[in-house]
Amino acid sequence: MIIKFLKNTIFTLLSFTLILGLSFVIKADGMVTDNEQSAINALNGHLVCSINDAYQERYFKANIIKNLNRNVGVISIGSSHLMTLSSDAVKGDYINLAVGGANLQDRLNILGLLDLYNIKFNKVVYEIDLASFLPTARKIEKYSENFQKYGDYFYNKIETGLKMQPVVDFNDYYVNEFAGNYILDLTKVYNQKNLLYKFIYYKPDASQGYPRSVYEEEIGNKGTQTQIIINNDKAFRDTEINKDSIKVTDAIMKYFYDNGVEVEIVVIPRPPAVYDGSEMLTSKYIASINDLIYKYYINYNVKVCGSFNPHDLDVEEDDYYDVLHLKPESITRLYTID
Repeated sequence: MIIKFLKNTIFTLLSFTLILGLSFVIKADGMVTDNEQSAINALNGHLVCSINDAYQERYFKANIIKNLNRNVGVISIGSSHLMTLSSDAVKGDYINLAVGGANLQDRLNILGLLDLYNIKFNKVVYEIDLASFLPTARKIEKYSENFQKYGDYFYNKIETGLKMQPVVDFNDYYVNEFAGNYILDLTKVYNQKNLLYKFIYYKPDASQGYPRSVYEEEIGNKGTQTQIIINNDKAFRDTEINKDSIKVTDAIMKYFYDNGVEVEIVVIPRPPAVYDGSEMLTSKYIASINDLIYKYYINYNVKVCGSFNPHDLDVEEDDYYDVLHLKPESITRLYTID
């Protein structure tokens, strides 16, 4: 009797513990952060607040991928240069996965998340930029450290065949440092009629929208920043492009080709004052990147849109809202993706 009682008691305790454990798992999985709710709301067709912060941007795009639950016609991957590339320019079923300050590791991170969530896409608009071939191209910043393992997983898979999948738990580490700012409430939804003044937002395709009043203020500050960018560009204009970056980008382009993904490489021009001031026309660094793009055109039949040289595109200073970024309307005019 005593033995039977002990067995029943142990069974009851184990069952109760299992139920508690299951309840905890369900509760944890059911928790939705404000950032994830924002992504869900955008995918449901609403305009939502865009906190112009590198950490928040990466979480938003990761949560877009997490909650897509379907394959996509076209995606874009790149830096802040592409964040305003919207369905106004890209035809068909489109999702924007560009993030501000994106380096080559960020591109891998996005591709890793797409793979882990089994999101397939027919076409990718892929930005190749100058920063992707610097020695810092895979540098991990604090705002991106929670996503590194997804990029490393993806690269190991396509380069060495290793397929050890990491746990997709990025939301477990999410902290909203802007939570006390009611204007930046990520759970609210908007439409074109009730957008706040000078409010940066995401559209349902996850591209970023700017009221004209926001970037018109930036135009007045361009002069003080131009010389800084010129000096930075001069510092690497005749350096070799990073060999690891070549290896990684080669692997990415081969992955797209092998999986039947159509590729449109997008190149964003430097503003005329920056391009001319840093003498980029004769830059060994840019010439090497252009040679690499041509190699992908020959080997993988990629399309190419744009140029580092603004004079190739008849781009003027007025096309930029700050020292480096094209106005949204200029992006739409220059980069129509069929």
